Amino acid sequence: LQLFASDDGLQLVAPMSQPLLIQVMCVPPAPPSEIVLCDRSPDSLTLSWMETLQDGGLEVIHYELCLEPPDGDAVIHEATEPLITITDLKAETGYVTRVRAVNSLGSGPWSSAYRFSTGETSAPATMPAPWVVQVGISQALLRW
Repeated sequence: LQLFASDDGLQLVAPMSQPLLIQVMCVPPAPPSEIVLCDRSPDSLTLSWMETLQDGGLEVIHYELCLEPPDGDAVIHEATEPLITITDLKAETGYVTRVRAVNSLGSGPWSSAYRFSTGETSAPATMPAPWVVQVGISQALLRW
């Protein structure tokens, strides 16, 4: 970049400056926004989020999703796209989630926290009514 002075925008009134080197500093990316529940089951959550709008000047390599159960340590899950299915979860349990983007300079800050719950366990299938096959003095044989 070189600077110059002009009285009308066209005519130089002073010589051009020495060249200036401007270097743009890259930084870790800004946090993604709005984690959304796409699907859930008794033992899984499928979540998505909006990609970060500020990648810090470098390509986002992957995302890290922090999943915090109510009674345990947080677990970090990695995803290359802004969508993840997390399995082997506890049924009918609330989890706090946060996500952050990672570029070659490192991890950006965590997003706001969102809370999602796994689904309810389904009731067992209804069994047909039993019928009496045989009755003895101290026992009965039933089938269904």
